[in-house]
Amino acid sequence: MSDHTHTWNPVAYIGITHSFFDLNSEVLIQTWCALGVIFIVALLGRYALARPETLACHVTTSVLRSFSGMVQQSLGRCPVRYYYFVSSIFIYIFICNALVLLPGLEEPTKDLNTTFALGFCTFFYVHSSGFRTHGILGYLSEFFKMPFVLFPNGFSVIGIPAALLKGILNILMAAFTGPFEILGKLTNLVSLSLRLFGNIFGGSIIGGLFKGAISTSWVGQVLAIVFGLNLIIALFFGLFEAYIQAFVFSILSTTYLTMAVQENEEHATATHAGNSHV
Repeated sequence: MSDHTHTWNPVAYIGITHSFFDLNSEVLIQTWCALGVIFIVALLGRYALARPETLACHVTTSVLRSFSGMVQQSLGRCPVRYYYFVSSIFIYIFICNALVLLPGLEEPTKDLNTTFALGFCTFFYVHSSGFRTHGILGYLSEFFKMPFVLFPNGFSVIGIPAALLKGILNILMAAFTGPFEILGKLTNLVSLSLRLFGNIFGGSIIGGLFKGAISTSWVGQVLAIVFGLNLIIALFFGLFEAYIQAFVFSILSTTYLTMAVQENEEHATATHAGNSHV
């Protein structure tokens, strides 16, 4: 089957036919299947929470509390908006990774576009939270460092030459450190995306090699069934690795979010304290 049959261009009807706008139809189908599974799980969770004395309710509550604990350990508190973000990221990635357990489906996260989309979601959410916490100028000051205070002891005419020198040094420092800070943030985006893609894609390759190896001989198929190798491979790459990669992505996202928000909260607290003494 040709590659063209597996792509779909949503803007082709208006004359834009460049391959940049082609979408992998298989990944789209798998993604919608993952969303359908999430919808079903959400309904089951709601049903379980409506019956507080059942085992299902206890399990569902424990899972939900684990997300709040993840945010609490990193941030020291658990705002609702951060809880929703972390839990949504974890559940979505876990379901996408474990989708291979369903017959005829594969992991959408083995496609680089999917993992980069998740990375971009995290990137923009983290930095939008930073801007929301401390404002545009306050958050940008974390990127463009200006360590020298122009008038540490208050304004004075005698201190103007030294203040000018400090101002020049501040501009040079900001021009030097700013690109490196921005590059570091973009590196976080790339590392998040490639880490998830590499692990899931590698797991799918190993699973494919195993299936190809046993499919050539009925002896291999019988041995795989007798010794449970099919089940071991499926559980390891379908559940264990799915959980590990979802957890790693979520905990790193929470760490980046914590670094952005706490830095700005400390800066805002210091600014408020300084204004209160004026």
